[in-house]
Amino acid sequence: ANPNVRQKREPEGATPFFLAANAGNVAAMRALVDGGADPKIPTKDNTNAVMVAAGVGRYESRGADADKAALEAIKYAVELGLDVNAKGENDWTALHGAAYTGADEIAEFLVSKGGKLEQFDKYGQTPLSIASAVVTEGLADFADVRPRRWRDSTVSVLLKLGAVPVEKSGVKVAGSLAVRP
Repeated sequence: ANPNVRQKREPEGATPFFLAANAGNVAAMRALVDGGADPKIPTKDNTNAVMVAAGVGRYESRGADADKAALEAIKYAVELGLDVNAKGENDWTALHGAAYTGADEIAEFLVSKGGKLEQFDKYGQTPLSIASAVVTEGLADFADVRPRRWRDSTVSVLLKLGAVPVEKSGVKVAGSLAVRP
């Protein structure tokens, strides 16, 4: 069997390794690599296994067990040489995904591996502006399809790690649709 076969449906171009990373299944990831899988193959929109495990493509939090499994998948993918700052769909990085899902431990790990806190996506968002539920000027027309959840703990973690406060970061704020706890 071809361990690098690419999926034709969404996410288009996903490999078995990518799907195992998305599920946080490190045992499957290891077995695939042992069987010849190339862990660095991204989807058609350049999303890689680190990004999807970190939360890119998700907008809601996972449970603690799922976040723990995702972190282990990320650690393994990084060990294999995947770039924590690679940009995929909409120029999202793994740190953008962690901010969307409120995955604080994942954000801390990514930054410890060189994850850039001030990376802008195509909508003008940074991980901190996402966690702060800011609607950027670039996102304004798409705000209805991008859930905004204020994530207090993630905001605190990102600021502790050195993120520039939104008002000083160059993020062009259009408003906020924050759903605060």
